[in-house]
Amino acid sequence: MVLAQPIRNLLTYTGVEWEDKVYEASPPDGPGRQAWENDKTDGLGLDFPNLPYYIDGDVKLSQSLSIIRHLGRKHGLYGQTEEEQCRQDMAEQQQGDFQMAMIRAVYYKFTPESKAQYLEEALPTHLKIFTMFIGNRNWLLGDRLTYVDFLWYEVLDWQLYLDPECFKDFPVLPYYIDGDVKLSQSLAILRYLGRKHGLYGQTEEEQCRQDMIEQQHGDLNWARAYLVYFNYNKEKYLQETLPPHLELFTKFIGNSKWLVGDRLTYVDFLWYESLDWQLYLGPECFNDFPVVRDFMDRFESLPNIKEYLKSDKFQKWPLFGPMAQWGYKEEDKKLRFPDG
Repeated sequence: MVLAQPIRNLLTYTGVEWEDKVYEASPPDGPGRQAWENDKTDGLGLDFPNLPYYIDGDVKLSQSLSIIRHLGRKHGLYGQTEEEQCRQDMAEQQQGDFQMAMIRAVYYKFTPESKAQYLEEALPTHLKIFTMFIGNRNWLLGDRLTYVDFLWYEVLDWQLYLDPECFKDFPVLPYYIDGDVKLSQSLAILRYLGRKHGLYGQTEEEQCRQDMIEQQHGDLNWARAYLVYFNYNKEKYLQETLPPHLELFTKFIGNSKWLVGDRLTYVDFLWYESLDWQLYLGPECFNDFPVVRDFMDRFESLPNIKEYLKSDKFQKWPLFGPMAQWGYKEEDKKLRFPDG
């Protein structure tokens, strides 16, 4: 899974059609494991049958770095000059060192003490190296995206499962770049995209409504975060905490189609995601709030969104990282998706 994800991200970025063949590793004697053993025995035409593998006509590769290098060359995501290729090789190898440091921390002896040691000693060292290497560049090699950026994104993303605040002293991470526009902070990015794509309040009145409902969304998010990270009491949350938020939402949207009025804006995207999380806790939690249910149905029927939510590209689980008391383990999603 983790070795294949940069490859999936790169293929998605290029826009090519691809099939993701996944073998379920659990249980050890289950059909997924047996299917892989059968394919491995057959060989699939691979010189080194292993996971992940990549097949594109006569091109049949295993080993994750071989695959992503090939895709980098094929799709113009590869260093062009000798200088770029040297930087590329160094960045790739340094990412491997970083990856191994985390593997040592989580596979061999993962305790609260070893986690703290990793976050306080090993991780900052690697983040400092990354920060110095990328400097003022947009990407690791310069102004062009290459396959090593996909490698680094994945290993950096892993760190947020250990500590969501681990990048606070390293402002290079995370970021959004659109030409000369360089942003960090998720709301700043979302507001920018709203303005860019006409999904933003146009009048003073609309912008005031937009600001209010954005902040109200933050309150609901904090309530949810407290539940799943600090004090998991689902019954109390569903009976006492959630209903007042849904009542406020119902009153705010009223008879309007969307939160700011008749036009879709970025705050509708914020609220849809937060409301959708609630259905994992209690699939019936909107029964007494038909306005909320209508909003969800309306959003899910939007062009492109409707197709995306039904596609394999939409990841419905996990909702949170492994540190959460709820929202990560497979059994937590059974209430909403009994069949998986």
